[in-house]
Amino acid sequence: FQNEGVEDVKPYSHNQQDILKLYEEGVYFNEKYDKVSEDEVEAIRKKNAPTKKDILRYKLWLEQGYRSPYTGNIIPMSKLFTTDYQIEHIIPQSRFFDNSFNNKVICESAINPYPYKDNQTAFEFINNSRGCVVPELAKDGRECTIFTVEEYEEHCKSYFKKNRTKLKYLLSEEIPEGFINRQLNDSRYISKFIKSLLSNILREPNEREATVKNLVPINGAITSKLKQDWGLNDKWNEIIAPRFKRMNEITSSNNYGYWDNSINAFRTQVPKEIEVGFSKKRIDHRHHALDALVIACTTKDHVNYITSINTERKNYSLVKKLRRTKEIELGGKTRTVAKSFKQPWEGFTIDAKNALEEIVISFKKNIRVINRTNNKTWHWENIDGQWKKTLQQQKGKNFAIRKSLHKETVSGLIDLPTPKGKVATATRTAISDIKNHKHIDKITDSSIQKILRNHVKSYLNEKGKEDFAEAFSPKGISELNKNIKILNNGKNHQPIFKVRQYEVGSKFSVGESGNKTDKYVEAAKGTNLYFAVYWDEKKKKRTFETIPLNEVVEHQKQLAHIPMKEKEPIPIDHTKGKFVFYLSPNDLVYVPSVEDIDSDLLPEDLKKNNIYKMVSSSGTECYFIHQNISSLIKKYDPKSGIGELASKNKLEVTLSAENPIKIKEVCWKVKVDRLGNIQNIIK
Repeated sequence: FQNEGVEDVKPYSHNQQDILKLYEEGVYFNEKYDKVSEDEVEAIRKKNAPTKKDILRYKLWLEQGYRSPYTGNIIPMSKLFTTDYQIEHIIPQSRFFDNSFNNKVICESAINPYPYKDNQTAFEFINNSRGCVVPELAKDGRECTIFTVEEYEEHCKSYFKKNRTKLKYLLSEEIPEGFINRQLNDSRYISKFIKSLLSNILREPNEREATVKNLVPINGAITSKLKQDWGLNDKWNEIIAPRFKRMNEITSSNNYGYWDNSINAFRTQVPKEIEVGFSKKRIDHRHHALDALVIACTTKDHVNYITSINTERKNYSLVKKLRRTKEIELGGKTRTVAKSFKQPWEGFTIDAKNALEEIVISFKKNIRVINRTNNKTWHWENIDGQWKKTLQQQKGKNFAIRKSLHKETVSGLIDLPTPKGKVATATRTAISDIKNHKHIDKITDSSIQKILRNHVKSYLNEKGKEDFAEAFSPKGISELNKNIKILNNGKNHQPIFKVRQYEVGSKFSVGESGNKTDKYVEAAKGTNLYFAVYWDEKKKKRTFETIPLNEVVEHQKQLAHIPMKEKEPIPIDHTKGKFVFYLSPNDLVYVPSVEDIDSDLLPEDLKKNNIYKMVSSSGTECYFIHQNISSLIKKYDPKSGIGELASKNKLEVTLSAENPIKIKEVCWKVKVDRLGNIQNIIK
């Protein structure tokens, strides 16, 4: 292999010759070498001035034994620094934020994007693509295939056995739990910095200590112990139990909990397939308030006493002060035994539960659409006889748009009959997005439609129905392109990875002049910021619309000169009826009962269990989630049709099983301050 690498280098390329020096200087080509020497690499860097990225590529290449970890193919030295190969994250950063050496490999550039690895972990990719042919990597008529699971595991254990962390990442079927070392160090640094800031605020005259006496640092072990002894864990289980009972009703099982007669309470649980990484504490936003309550009731005596127990030091003076005690007879002598910690006050546990049930969650909103640009420029000024460079800021006349106006994909007009006032546009999409025959119908090329229909006929599930998921999986796509001539009735055809699909009326033009008028785009995800609610007096019901971001931007630009309190942030369409209110993501709404509708409720009278958070909107539909839910017990599974909420993991109706109400039809908008205090109700 070494000779192959040397011969492939272009002899008259200065860049390649510099890289070849790395090869020739010898950063370990002997079998005893098991780790890259930073000193040797740095020495070579200084001689040849390669970039840090080049050094990283080289280190990865050496560690991998000069082979791709996904195909086992040799990576020639002559192409290591070209675009044919790239650094790739074993576990995608979007799913596990680790940008360290241990989470990186170097592989063929064609493998990383769709339809191959994409946003999968390395093991998921191998498991879903095993034996898949990669046409882009075919050379001299030889097919390049991705490892099978068995080949991959054997290869990794052979080449990465000396780097246990990387080996673990490569073979992990799940995202690793817990913090990585860098995150732990960041947390320690943040804690130390916060202590310093708070000490400056709480410092009394003549105090010189780094951490002042009025600041009590508490670790998780202490709050966990007190939470258990004060009975708060039991109360927390009572608070979240209704969600687990509801899951039992949805699944017609006891997989999510059962009544335990030994403790006279409902004991929550989850099935084994989702218990890894599941935390019943973190499924509800109110756990932050629970932690804050425990911390507020923890004293320095608690910290000193629990610390003394953990370090096996005796601290008898605090036993009777902090803990309940019991006299027992042991060996003819009376001894005092410490029991659980005393509660902060009588009835503390019940008061805590009642307070948690009455909490209204406040959410930060991010709905700023535009603002004036600020121009910062450097100027020379004569200050006290010396010329100094100063930064001056001037408010500009132009506007800066704070959101993405549209998705990156640009569609072009196509000539199709459409309803009046609408246009048909087409864009290239990955064939893995094809889920049914309707998606095939939208492909603009009829010959590709026939090929895909013939292809999907070969993939039938247990019920004898066409399995689109399997047909357009990475392996299915590989088979499609391998047999494309047969599927095309004996005619040659280029490999198919993407197709042009058309839509009618869902996009808007990029601009109003030049070729921008023929370029159409779709609103970016998360930019539907305003859902307007109107009252139609004739029909005696509400009407709705989601206002596109481009219309909101234009409206706010036109009214920029008007004071904020005197204008609505959205254009109001009076043809839809009387404007009632608008909702934005993270706004809270109250769903009134029949009794509430005809009564004059005060903010403090609202039933907190009837408050929901607006999540998103599209067209005339609006979606919500209960204000207390921070994460779902189980997300919706398309195969089983089971999930805590609906198929979109959000709600259109209330959680009430007996009489669900469509939230947008009756809800009142609730305005709260940053502490969750209800300020106003808009009906």
